[in-house]
Amino acid sequence: MSLDQQDKSRGTIIFIWIASLPIWVIVYISVAIFFCWFYTAPPLRLVYRGFGELPHLLAGIMFPGWGYLILKGTIDLPLLLFAIPFGLLGLTVILNFEIPDLEADLSGGKKNLIVLKGRLFSFSIIMLLYALATSYFFVLAYSGWNSDKFNFLFIALLLLIPTVLSFIAVIKKPVLREKATKYAILNAIAGFTVTSLITLYFTLIFFLSI
Repeated sequence: MSLDQQDKSRGTIIFIWIASLPIWVIVYISVAIFFCWFYTAPPLRLVYRGFGELPHLLAGIMFPGWGYLILKGTIDLPLLLFAIPFGLLGLTVILNFEIPDLEADLSGGKKNLIVLKGRLFSFSIIMLLYALATSYFFVLAYSGWNSDKFNFLFIALLLLIPTVLSFIAVIKKPVLREKATKYAILNAIAGFTVTSLITLYFTLIFFLSI
């Protein structure tokens, strides 16, 4: 681990102590550091062994989990129910970024999804992930779970935007790098914009509830 990473780890531990959070929070952070480090570092080199997407799936779940942990000081079932679709959205990020890099990743020896299955398959998986995340929030909306606090229907409708755009990419079947890159960028922009709006929504809900 580099000196900079060591400094960040020490800073995180100090923050935990100051915030009076449970010491087991270090385990939570250690998992994140583990996957960040061994994404490319030996001996695991996850991205070269077909597991490069796994850290991004976990990151999508762990980021909202960290905020929840700061506020409540614990991890419980409601957090897991809430965070699962964000894991799916986190996975779309890396898949969109991998699509333009197929040739470079192939020559570099990486074994990510784009190298193993190709661009069309990756576009299909991206569409499926957006659709699953959208459906998940529709289910939460109609289940009435925490409906007094959050409007999950609003979130689901927002997610329809990247879902539809990713469906268009699948229909167009872009294989060549230049065309595939355009659709990947469009997917990424739509996903980033909608995710930012969702984050803003939850931030406003939090401050209005104080």
